[in-house]
Amino acid sequence: MKALVLAAGYATRMYPLNQIVHKALLPLGESTIMGQIIKLINAVPDCDEIIVISNHRFIPDFRAWQEGYQGRIPVVLIDDGTKTVEGRLGAIGDICYTIDQLQIDEDLLIIAGDTYFDFSLAGFLQSCKASGQDGVCVKRVEDRSMLHSLGVVLLDSDQRIVNIEEKPAEPKSDLAMYAIYYFTRDTVRLFAEYRKEGNPMDVPGSFIVWLYTKKPIITYAIEGQCHDVGTVEAYTSLCQSLGIAYPGLEGQEQG
Repeated sequence: MKALVLAAGYATRMYPLNQIVHKALLPLGESTIMGQIIKLINAVPDCDEIIVISNHRFIPDFRAWQEGYQGRIPVVLIDDGTKTVEGRLGAIGDICYTIDQLQIDEDLLIIAGDTYFDFSLAGFLQSCKASGQDGVCVKRVEDRSMLHSLGVVLLDSDQRIVNIEEKPAEPKSDLAMYAIYYFTRDTVRLFAEYRKEGNPMDVPGSFIVWLYTKKPIITYAIEGQCHDVGTVEAYTSLCQSLGIAYPGLEGQEQG
């Protein structure tokens, strides 16, 4: 199994922090959002490679990060070649690009680079592999106003997805989907079909919306913290929840 961390977005909602460093590399005390993700992937015994895809603008940040990397699992960096927001491939476009470039034909764990979480991935992956099905992490969200910016799911009695609402005005449940996915080898091959049909390439959840009508997808209930760190407000809130002082990066220059 390989792991893919998506970090090719331009983080326009993170201004002015996106002028300094990629959001996945924003500091969290002694670590970063990326550092936390990579640490938890390193605890997965059957993962043999971590792939990080970024864009041409931010790839130097990740090369600098890679120089100090000391994890168990080797990391491969991919530059998707884009230089502007207008030219971006989109999250699903970057997944397709990675699969094509590395000729991936095995199970794939995919995590968005702006997703902070603190739970072990072992239970999630064990559930998926025991069922032989694809899986996505979900969590109950108490603040219903947050559901307006998330993918909200409805489940059947077997905890499989039967409906997804992307950023609903009136959420039908309090169960949100987060960008931590496991796809079997067979499903990895379906990304080419999804792209060929001309489906949306920007948001990774769009692939789940397409996929759940074709085959069962199990869900894994998150126990612990999970945050979509897509805005300055979300980053500030995460720092507060972790008891970390907001670093005040606005005055620094991009490295």
